[in-house]
Amino acid sequence: MAKLNLSPPWIILYEEMKAFFKEDPDVNVGYNDDEKKIMLYVKDGTKAAAIQSFIKEEVDCGNVKVAIDVIPANGNLCKCETELKDVFVGNGAFDQIKRVNAFGFDFKFVVFKAKVVQFRTDDISDYNGLQSTLYEDIARDIFKEFPSIFYCTEPAVGAPLGEWP
Repeated sequence: MAKLNLSPPWIILYEEMKAFFKEDPDVNVGYNDDEKKIMLYVKDGTKAAAIQSFIKEEVDCGNVKVAIDVIPANGNLCKCETELKDVFVGNGAFDQIKRVNAFGFDFKFVVFKAKVVQFRTDDISDYNGLQSTLYEDIARDIFKEFPSIFYCTEPAVGAPLGEWP
């Protein structure tokens, strides 16, 4: 018989973060339940600065607000200009960034590997109590919104239906 446990939204957020950075050897994810805080321990100062520029600083989980702290290994964030690619470099879930200039705008598509991500959650419709999702869905949950940045998944089979002009 399946064991059913209910997870509050802030624990699901923590599980998403762990799953998202699982394949990145430069990032370790921790959680402090007393403070409702998720900590991202990042080995490289440049990468830490980039993550801090793009990650949400706080997530509203109903009646609980969860803080997200980026903590570089040496205690100092790089003062350099951050690039989107620096957030994902070294993360095995990441495929590439595609840039498209259309309608006078520069769009950036962060493309992730076509891989199902699973983590424990309160989904009682799943026998194992797991949530199955894609990296692009987690990225939308944990990163700030920018009008020119989009998250997507590489095609799992065949080629896309065409290319942008």
